[in-house]
Amino acid sequence: MVAAVETYLATLRRTIPYLIGSIVSAPDGLLIAEDLPGYLEPTAVAALAATQTSLAQRFTAHTYGVDLHNVVIRCGIGHIVIYPIGEPASLVILAADAADPDRIHMEAQPVVYNLAQLLAYSPLDSW
Repeated sequence: MVAAVETYLATLRRTIPYLIGSIVSAPDGLLIAEDLPGYLEPTAVAALAATQTSLAQRFTAHTYGVDLHNVVIRCGIGHIVIYPIGEPASLVILAADAADPDRIHMEAQPVVYNLAQLLAYSPLDSW
C-alpha cells in the first residue's frame, strides 16, 4: 500500500516544477507516505497537515455548508497546498515560490482522485 502511494508522490515530483516535497497523511496525523527533503520532519508535517485540514473543513462547513476542496498557504518562500483525499487522508504539496499554483492544481487533481480510489478500499492496518 505505501509503495503505491509513494508512486503517486514520485509522479508529482516529476510533473511539478520547483516541488520541494509531498506527503500523504491520515486525518489523525499519522504519516502514510512521504517524499520530503531531509531537513523537514515528515511526522511533524503530517500532524500539522491533519490539524490544518480539520480546521479548514470545519470552517468551510460552518460558513458555506460545503466540502473543502483544498487549502492554499502562501509564505515568503513558497506554497503549501493541502488536498483532502475523501475521508481517509490528505495530500500535502510543498513547492518553492517559483512554482506555478495553477500547475500545482492541474497536476495534483488526478493524483488526488487516484489516491482516493486507492485509499478508500484499503484497511488502515495495511498502511
